[in-house]
Amino acid sequence: MKTDALSEAQELSLLRQTNRLYESILHSLPNLVGIMDANFCLTFVNATFCQYFNCEAETVMQKSILEFFASSEQERIRSHLESVKDNLPIEYLEYQVLQSAEYTAWHEGTLSQLKDEKDQLMGLQWISRDVSERKRKEEQLRKNEERFQELYERTPVMVHSIDQSGRILSVSDRWLQALGYERSEVIGKPSTALLTEESRRYAKEVVLPLYFEKGVVQDVPYQMVKKNGDVIDVELSATAERNEDGEFVRSLAVLLDVTGRKRAEAELDRNADQMQQYIVNLERTNKELASFVYVASHDLQSPLRAISSLLQILQIDYQDQLDQMAHDLMERAVNATARMKELIGDLLDYTQVGQDNQSWKAVDLEDVLSGVLEDLNDLIHETGMRITYSDLPQVRGDHHQLKQLFQNLLTNGIKFRDAQTPTIHIEGADQSTEWQVSVSDNGIGIDPEYTERIFEIFQRLHTQTEYPGTGIGLAICKKIVELHNGRIWVESKLGEGSTFYFTFPQSIDGH
Repeated sequence: MKTDALSEAQELSLLRQTNRLYESILHSLPNLVGIMDANFCLTFVNATFCQYFNCEAETVMQKSILEFFASSEQERIRSHLESVKDNLPIEYLEYQVLQSAEYTAWHEGTLSQLKDEKDQLMGLQWISRDVSERKRKEEQLRKNEERFQELYERTPVMVHSIDQSGRILSVSDRWLQALGYERSEVIGKPSTALLTEESRRYAKEVVLPLYFEKGVVQDVPYQMVKKNGDVIDVELSATAERNEDGEFVRSLAVLLDVTGRKRAEAELDRNADQMQQYIVNLERTNKELASFVYVASHDLQSPLRAISSLLQILQIDYQDQLDQMAHDLMERAVNATARMKELIGDLLDYTQVGQDNQSWKAVDLEDVLSGVLEDLNDLIHETGMRITYSDLPQVRGDHHQLKQLFQNLLTNGIKFRDAQTPTIHIEGADQSTEWQVSVSDNGIGIDPEYTERIFEIFQRLHTQTEYPGTGIGLAICKKIVELHNGRIWVESKLGEGSTFYFTFPQSIDGH
């Protein structure tokens, strides 16, 4: 009898030690632990539970576990507790607990039965942990994915994603609009099925091997077939999305519809071919015209010389037999042939400008002007003309043409000088991308109405008696300047002199 009593005391002591050990383990857990009776009233809570809810264990004993859940969750939790009582364990739950009067937190946990050695229900055990931060991140991720999906679908460019097997996962609204499909018609379809046969072959033989090697491709030219059978040109750029282990997840691609650009390029190519043929024909025509003018000029000069010689013979041999009127007519005829000869010579000069631009080189305009002044020295002294210059640049061009340009402008200024002391000043100026040269005089000036007309061939503002000439000099100037990729214009007023401006590019080669 005594032995039995001792045995029971030892068992009771052992049981108490086991319970203390079990409670110690529960108190050390980082999770919340609550044990309740069959009525869901708490009979034990661990230290983490008390710390989390800021309470003492004694104050919550016999309280319903439901009081610690948000009101919106209580009925659902009660249902789960009833299920556990009926021996239907709940392995995993997500719910909101009422951490304080103002704050609810997301938790995940389990509910299970506690039984004695006779397999009788002793109570229920609740183990839970706070997952609010994870839920917050999941919610943020969900919102981000929703925003991304909305942006993805509504982006104004064509976008699609492809899975590992090459089938379409998603497409943008613009993609559907461009190709005329509904989303349900293309999701899950092989992406290459929408390509023309030639583009499909190009993708399999060239693009896909490169993509699998590099993980990215850019500006790949494809042709895609619309739902109605039309073909559009696109340029595709794609990159591979991989997971943390480096495994392929999906391909993201942006497609740019370049159909309009391709058509425009084709039209430009056709126009370029036509323009090239036009230029060839024009160059041939210009050469033929120049050749004709050259031959015609030489052929015309021969009979002109004969006419002039015959007129002079008549003047000399029949001087006594002709009256004054006849002598005047003879003189006018001689002058007319001389003007005709001058006109033919100037016309020949005009057609020869630009015939040979192979001799272009660096030309110092001061050297050019010095040569012109030397050639015009007698005329300058006869007219009392005072000519000055400054800051003339070095340009690239044809020395002979540039000399003719300055000579024509200077003789023009000398010809149309005023009665006062005539002066001409030539000056260069750096205009950043081009050189500008001005030739200013204090002559009779030009009516602003005619400042463009004077550069046209055979255009004259004065009679032959007032100012002799052919009306070709300034046209030659314009042609020379334009051949040097420059511009020429004049600013003037009647009685106030004129300033002619012309430019040269500051590029390396002048072209």
